Amino acid sequence: ITSILVEKNIKTIKDGSFQTKQDNGTLNSVVNTYCMLNNIEVKEPEVDIDEKLFKEDELYQYRKDLSQYPLLTAEEEKELALRIREGDQDAKEEFINRNLRLVISVAVKFLNRGLPLSDLIQEGNIGLITAVDRYDPNKGFKFSTYGVHWIRRLILAATRNKGREIKLPYAKYDDIGRFKSKQRELSVKLKREPTLEEISEAMKISYKKALDIYNMQIEPVSLNLKVGEEDIVELGDLIPSKKDAMEPFNKKNLSNEVMTLLEDTGLTQREIDVLIRRFGLFDERPCTLEDIATDYKMSRERIRQIEKNALIKLRKSKDIKKFSVYMDNSNKAEHNIDVFVQEYYEEKNQKAIKTYQKKDEEVKSVYEVFGQYPKKLVDKVLSELSDEEKALIKARFGSNREKPEKTRISREQQKEYLSVLAPKIKKQLKIKYDIQKKVKEIVLPKEEIEEPIEQVEVSEELSPFMREYLALTKEKEKERQKVLSNRFGIDKNDMN
Repeated sequence: ITSILVEKNIKTIKDGSFQTKQDNGTLNSVVNTYCMLNNIEVKEPEVDIDEKLFKEDELYQYRKDLSQYPLLTAEEEKELALRIREGDQDAKEEFINRNLRLVISVAVKFLNRGLPLSDLIQEGNIGLITAVDRYDPNKGFKFSTYGVHWIRRLILAATRNKGREIKLPYAKYDDIGRFKSKQRELSVKLKREPTLEEISEAMKISYKKALDIYNMQIEPVSLNLKVGEEDIVELGDLIPSKKDAMEPFNKKNLSNEVMTLLEDTGLTQREIDVLIRRFGLFDERPCTLEDIATDYKMSRERIRQIEKNALIKLRKSKDIKKFSVYMDNSNKAEHNIDVFVQEYYEEKNQKAIKTYQKKDEEVKSVYEVFGQYPKKLVDKVLSELSDEEKALIKARFGSNREKPEKTRISREQQKEYLSVLAPKIKKQLKIKYDIQKKVKEIVLPKEEIEEPIEQVEVSEELSPFMREYLALTKEKEKERQKVLSNRFGIDKNDMN
């Protein structure tokens, strides 16, 4: 691609009038490198240097001093270059001095890029020294063809690194170069300044990106900049202050209202202290959770929970909305509070519904609730309950004891069942089960313990203990009576 470009523009390249549409120096460097590799001699364009640029004393004297160094001929250039490669420092100094004009011709092209001409020349001189050290006269091309590349490279890097107060990435400079090129092109075509929409459409980019590129070109201005005819007033003196004169009064008033809110919301003293220290209220220093936890001798997690609960109480308070007047956007602040309260109660209701549904799904039968006891024993204890207690058991577990039903009972019934009836049933079951177990262990041999006990009809007038006693087999009644008498220290006649 480069060879085709050079062939089409060979005349303008040789006479030094070749220029690219994009003023970023990249394509020019490629073309110059291609010409050096193919021994194509390129003439450096003569630039009409405005003498007004050297009106400063230092630059004027510098330009005057350069006149004493004549330009090098081809023979002198090759001779000095060979001596430089042999390590001759005097030849190097003379070679540099007699090519300093080349730096000026390149530096003037980079004016108005954030650096004064003196700095551009200084950076170009560094590039010139680098080019002299790397120049090989045996390649067959002139030094100006090779040196321009290094001079332009160092100057371009300086404009990018030092030409702005705020440094930009290199890719952004390419975007700015394309933006300016397209802006100049549309200005000529439309005969007016193009708009950002037109530039973005021509560059085939979005309007937002074109706006960003345009804002990148804006340079910061010092507030100490002198303005006016006599340069007495500074720019910062003309900018109005945004500080409110009533700020101290408003701050004190706000502190009083915040303390009133904390006290009236129902927060505990510990929650108030945690909020004050956590957020640095009333000119306090904001503290971390670790600091507060150390003072209260609690864990960080516990302090975080206290803070969370206190904030929820504040957000639910009716008086919280009056603080919206201190916000930048009071309407938005009130709206956010309403949304939070609504979402909070919706979430709370959803949790309650899920909890209730979960409890309904986990409904167990009466046998599963008292599963550690035999079914017959459970039936026996339930049959001994009063009619009201039986009705409560039926409402709680349903009419079928084997298959529980999803029944709903009131809070009073639930409280009575959990606090009174359930403990009573468990107590009766435990008493009966312990008696039955003790009797088995004392009377029955080990090999007969697992055998079922023969049941006999028992009079309802007897005590529970006697009913369990008479339910044993008749064959071992005498033996059992003897064992029980020795065990409990009572006679047969006293058992009734």
